[in-house]
Amino acid sequence: MTGTRGPGPGIAPGRPAGHGVPRVLAQARWPEPGDGPPPPLPGFVHSTFAPLVAAVAGRCLDRRPAPVPAGARCAVVLVSAAGDRPSATHVRSTVAAGGRVGPLFFFQSVPNSVAGQVAARWGLTGPVVCLSPTGDPGADATAEAELLLYDGDADEALLVLIEQAPDATPTGAVAVLLGGRRQSMRTRGLRGALAADPQLGAGNVLARVLAHGADPQGPGLTFDTPVDGYPAGQPLTLGRLDERVAARAAWLHARGVQPRDPVAVWATAAADMVLSFLALTRLGAIPALMNGKLRPEIAAEYIRRLRGVGVLADAAHTDLLAGHDPGVPVLGTPEEAGTGDPAQAPAHYRHHPDDPIVITHTSGTTGVPKAVLHSHASLFAATRHLLSMPQAQGTHRILNALPAPHTATVLMVNQALGNRAEMFLLSEQGGERVLDAIQRWRPDGVFGFSMTWAELARFDLTGYDLDSVRLWFNTGDCSHEPHVRRLVAVGSRDVFTRQGVTRVPGSVFIDGLGSSEMGHSMFHITHTVDTDRYGRCVGRPYRFARVAVLDAEGNELPPGQVGFLGVDSPSLFRGYWNDSVTSYRFRLRGWYLTGDLVRADADGRYYHLDRAVDSVALPDGRRYFTALSEERILAACPDVTDCTVLIVADGDTVTTDVLLELAAGADPATDRTAAIRAALGADVGATLRRVVPVRADDIPVTVTGKVRKVALRERYLAESSS
Repeated sequence: MTGTRGPGPGIAPGRPAGHGVPRVLAQARWPEPGDGPPPPLPGFVHSTFAPLVAAVAGRCLDRRPAPVPAGARCAVVLVSAAGDRPSATHVRSTVAAGGRVGPLFFFQSVPNSVAGQVAARWGLTGPVVCLSPTGDPGADATAEAELLLYDGDADEALLVLIEQAPDATPTGAVAVLLGGRRQSMRTRGLRGALAADPQLGAGNVLARVLAHGADPQGPGLTFDTPVDGYPAGQPLTLGRLDERVAARAAWLHARGVQPRDPVAVWATAAADMVLSFLALTRLGAIPALMNGKLRPEIAAEYIRRLRGVGVLADAAHTDLLAGHDPGVPVLGTPEEAGTGDPAQAPAHYRHHPDDPIVITHTSGTTGVPKAVLHSHASLFAATRHLLSMPQAQGTHRILNALPAPHTATVLMVNQALGNRAEMFLLSEQGGERVLDAIQRWRPDGVFGFSMTWAELARFDLTGYDLDSVRLWFNTGDCSHEPHVRRLVAVGSRDVFTRQGVTRVPGSVFIDGLGSSEMGHSMFHITHTVDTDRYGRCVGRPYRFARVAVLDAEGNELPPGQVGFLGVDSPSLFRGYWNDSVTSYRFRLRGWYLTGDLVRADADGRYYHLDRAVDSVALPDGRRYFTALSEERILAACPDVTDCTVLIVADGDTVTTDVLLELAAGADPATDRTAAIRAALGADVGATLRRVVPVRADDIPVTVTGKVRKVALRERYLAESSS
């Protein structure tokens, strides 16, 4: 397969989420000390472009430390902004002098031809791709290689960068052979074995990792609170983690918990959530993980609707349940469960792919949250796919700043265990807490929601030691451009340059769009300091997902038209627990409707415009978007750290209020109305009623930090009627 791809800014927006520079197997340059001109290459005339490519590629491949594994596919990625410049100059001067160019002299095809020649000469059976970037050639080459490796099109990638000066003198070329990440054969083989294990699912990762021979003294998990006598911050090895889980399983089993019994877990500490999840799934029970910030009356009603067998609640939440009837007994605290005897734990339950293994809940923007059910297979579908791909920079030492009861934390725990990565889990995700943890624990990757990135953006990040961070990974709601730009400006990452793989300032931000129901982000886009594709672009879908933009009847809309996001993926939830009516309400012609409004461009990238319930549709077909309006305001107003746009239709009248959270030192008395109206654009700007500076505490949010725009609209309507 050969092809030429057009220019792209920095690291290509379509690159895979969470996958950084793979391991360098070999690298070479031409010229190196003692080199003269590259050897001639039969069939190529007038230029040293092709001989230089062939010489540096051959030298790099000769330096491979071990034979190519049987069946391995090696891609060739040739990157040159100007291409074969001397041949182009020859054609131009010949034509200008009235001469005739040879009929077989296609100088435009030289890059593809020599790349194909290298592949044929060396028996490379992967794709052959030529890039002509307008941005950073090294970044584009790296992104293309990662995409080929990530998508499974190649096992290795030979990258060649070459440019020639206008005087036809070669400035040199560099070649790098990339393969899997730096890891032992044991770990690499383990990840492949896990990806291929048909018994493995979201309910038994810990057990299967050990069954496949993982070192019990290897990394387990690290928590920010004490665990069974182990102090906060002390890592639990894999074997010790298994023991602590077995203790809880024995304690729960002794209290009658059986397979397929729903058990609510209501606590604050990440350790209580994660260890309870692992223990209950070991028994085949169904943990229902609850956010500790739920109001007690809502928590009690949520538990009643589960119709389970009991509640595990820490001391604080046990007190909160007093005076409310959850309909089931409180079994005890997660801390008490840790006193069980590991030796008395029953054998690990054998899960079927369809077995329910966890219930998490939505943010509860309109009241009692919806209970989201995932199965053994559904919540592992994305993890299985990722385990089959090269592991990346930023995924070896992970700070988990995701809410502990959320589906995303269950996913990340399983991914960390399967990758044999270190993970430190935070019980609280505020900006100061996250910054402190980064400086103390020095992760290479930080995983969180957009609310955390917005909080971090309020700080002067240059005053913190964040150099260890290579990757910021976002899921849930997509993030705003100014927040992303502040984060990628700190940290560092590995890139492919003319000097080979080099560590450079500036980190990577992987953005996407996900929800509890999706079971994993459905999209991915990568940002660095060099990228500029924002405007709420969430990138392209993962390979395991099918997505579409739909009209109200479920018909697919063409690129450019705004519609409802429909998703079909093996990672999708199985439905809302004890609520078939709502489960089917969000299904349409085989698609799950996420409640988001999106559009796609001609290149297959998707843009998130708003939640459907937060937008306003007009009779003439126009629609106003709050999230897109917020993006525009933040991009246009540097002294605004966050904002909330509220658009309300009252009869034929549409009114927009803008609530601004200002940066430290910004003057709240400054009239920003004109700037805000200009940022909103003509249509929405014409509806602007007022611009109000507020504090973060003035904005009502859900337990996961999402703005409750429904409550704000109700407040507006009450104010209007009064």
